[in-house]
Amino acid sequence: MRYRSSTSLTGDVGGAFDLALTSLASQSFHLTSRRGTSVAFEGPGMRSTNQSALLGATTIRLAATAGQLELEADLGGVRFLTRRLFIFPLALLAFLFITFAVVYSAVFNQEQWHVSVVASIVGNALLWLVVAPIIAIAVRARTVKALDTLLHNVASAGQAV
Repeated sequence: MRYRSSTSLTGDVGGAFDLALTSLASQSFHLTSRRGTSVAFEGPGMRSTNQSALLGATTIRLAATAGQLELEADLGGVRFLTRRLFIFPLALLAFLFITFAVVYSAVFNQEQWHVSVVASIVGNALLWLVVAPIIAIAVRARTVKALDTLLHNVASAGQAV
C-alpha cells in the first residue's frame, strides 16, 4: 500500500526537513537518508489503533523539487492492521467453533447443539465481515490525514511570518 501527495513549498527546505525530523523522531521514526533535496524515514509501524496515526506509515520519503514538496509513504502499519483485522477474527471463530462443539457434544447428547453453535459462529463471522472493512478504511483514512497534515506543516516550515 503506497500513498503519495505533494504541496507547494513556501519555506526553507532545510527548515522543512528539520521539522520533519523532529516530528517523526518523536514518533520513533529514524532517519535513513538525508540528501540535499530529499529525506527518508523508517518507522516501527502500527500495531494498535490506539497509536499515533503516523505509525500507519512504515517508510516516509520527502523530496523537494521546483517549489514542490512531495511525500511518498509505504502504509505498512495499515497493511499489518488490515491483515490482522481479517485473520484474527477468523482464527478466533474457528477456535470458538471447535471449543463449543467439543463442550456441547460432551454436555448435551442432543442434535440441537449443532444449530446453536453454527448460528452463533455464522452470526459472528457476518458481523466481522461488516466491521473489519470499516475499521480498515478508518485506519487508512486516519493515516492519510496525518500524513497530509505532516506534509502541510513541513512545507510551511521556515516561512517568513
